[in-house]
Amino acid sequence: AASARAIRTRRLLGAGGAAALAVGAVVVGLAVRDRARREVEAMIADQVTAATARQYAARQLAARRDVARDRAFGLFDAGQWSAGEQAWSEVEAMEAHEERLYRGASEALDSILLLDPARAGLRAWAADLTFERLARAERDRRRDLAEELASRVLAYDDGRYRAALVADARVELTVAPPGTQVWIEATGARRRQVDPSRSPLRLPAGSLVLGFEAPGHAPARLPVLLARGETLAVRIALPAAASVPPGMLYVPSGRFLFGGAEGSDAARQVFNAAPLHEVTTPGYFIARYEVTFAQWIEYLEDLAPDERRLRTPRSNNLVTATSSLTLAELGGGRWRLSLTPTPARTYTAETGQRLHYEGRAKRADQDWMRFPVSGVSYDDAIAFASWLDRTRRVPGARLCNEHEWERAARGADDRTRPAGDAFAPDDANVDVTYGREPLAFGPDEVGSHPGSRSPVGADDMAGNVWEWTRSVEGDPSVIRGGSWYQGVLSARSMNREHVEPTLRGTLIGLRLCATPP
Repeated sequence: AASARAIRTRRLLGAGGAAALAVGAVVVGLAVRDRARREVEAMIADQVTAATARQYAARQLAARRDVARDRAFGLFDAGQWSAGEQAWSEVEAMEAHEERLYRGASEALDSILLLDPARAGLRAWAADLTFERLARAERDRRRDLAEELASRVLAYDDGRYRAALVADARVELTVAPPGTQVWIEATGARRRQVDPSRSPLRLPAGSLVLGFEAPGHAPARLPVLLARGETLAVRIALPAAASVPPGMLYVPSGRFLFGGAEGSDAARQVFNAAPLHEVTTPGYFIARYEVTFAQWIEYLEDLAPDERRLRTPRSNNLVTATSSLTLAELGGGRWRLSLTPTPARTYTAETGQRLHYEGRAKRADQDWMRFPVSGVSYDDAIAFASWLDRTRRVPGARLCNEHEWERAARGADDRTRPAGDAFAPDDANVDVTYGREPLAFGPDEVGSHPGSRSPVGADDMAGNVWEWTRSVEGDPSVIRGGSWYQGVLSARSMNREHVEPTLRGTLIGLRLCATPP
């Protein structure tokens, strides 16, 4: 009996001890979990504080940067490039700091999502912040960052931003005269006609060309770059066909991107370009082709003998002394061109003769009178345009300013060359077009390379000869467009070369603009 009682007692004590141990383990486990939860909550609170503070600081800095950015662009557009570069250096420093703050806020939110993926309102906050950053990246034209952020928005989004990412733009059209036909041309798509009376048009974001045609009026091509969800007012009044000088195209007033891509300051310095930003020009006329020798000879024959000798094309370029050019008057309305593209050969042709390039398999025989004139100085070009205006051959004739030239060359977007970013050797007359063969170098007849036709319809806006333009920087003269002797890198539409205005080079000619009446 005593043994039985002892056994029962031990059993009861053992069961009680096990229960006590189990209860203790639960108590300890609950305490540990509660402590861990408090620690996680503290970490989350710290990250929330950090994300909030960084986003607020980024927004404050973004507002200040926008003001500084507009100021810098204003200096560039006013011709104060030195002050503009100083202001832009400050803008770039602010941009880098702003991006660090925004990225820090995003990283803090990502940390919270790892700790508590189901936390209420967190994914919406992350989507809002990412879309905010996306809008800034798109505005700054940082394509790689914008693509990354667009994919992240979709990862966080609860449906609010999905439609915004693919939202069409609205184009409100006001067109004159009544009955003008309007068509749309987008890269990779067929041209299609639209009804302007059904304005606003809903069009996908991106780069496209609006075309306008009406009987008795000049046609026009208007390149536009549309942002998602924006509303753009387009007002077009086509000029009467009789008011358009022969050989000229009408470019309606509008906006375009001028300069070099943001975020690539070293490249900008190589090309002497302003930071990429939006500029607007009024409507203007621009010549489809570069001025030819035939047009220049007509000018010479109208001048007094002394003035004629002064304005006759010839090269005086000591920098590229390997090439030379002279135009000689033979009398009786006959002229002779002597062209030495490289020391390997001098080509000579007179009025009525064709020039033969010995080293070419294509375009070997050409009418030199249709070559772009070269060997003329900036002052010669100004005098030629003044003569055209004075004699009413081209009323309002003048040299294009850089804004007009670049807008005509690249359209509304930031493409590298007139036809886009891709390049084949025959798209323009540059060094590789004829294989860098010494006996093949030289100018081509204007209009020989449709691959260098611009969005507004102007030919040879890359290669053939550099073109004198009126500088928007302060110096009187800048050449644009590249030449037949230099590489395709020089033929980029944003490239600007400062040249002394008295230079007469074999690689430099001109294209005309005119002010509509």
